Amino acid sequence: MDKGRKANGVFECCLFIILMVTAVDVFWSVHTGPTLLEFEKNPLAIFIIKLGNSHDINGIGLLCALKVLNTYLVIRLCRWIRKARSLWGWSVTLGVTAFQLFVVWYLYYGGGQQ
Repeated sequence: MDKGRKANGVFECCLFIILMVTAVDVFWSVHTGPTLLEFEKNPLAIFIIKLGNSHDINGIGLLCALKVLNTYLVIRLCRWIRKARSLWGWSVTLGVTAFQLFVVWYLYYGGGQQ
């Protein structure tokens, strides 16, 4: 296997990790739905849930839809940046992947699920 194919495989694995962490996050948002506002620490997520609820839209459903949409946009952006400037693309993708892995750690070990 040549170096380029390995690098592409690693890059795609990073994007897959980003996607899977979003899936886990959405699962926990739905699973803890009735009590999510009590434990949610992200002020933007709280705002989105309350906004949705105040407009007769399921606030948690709106939050989950926006998480999925934004994850799609991030993955597309990572690929675009890597195509335009490889080093930048790697930097951004590895940074987002590291943050997503922190999110999983926080959800399971850092007090995210009370």
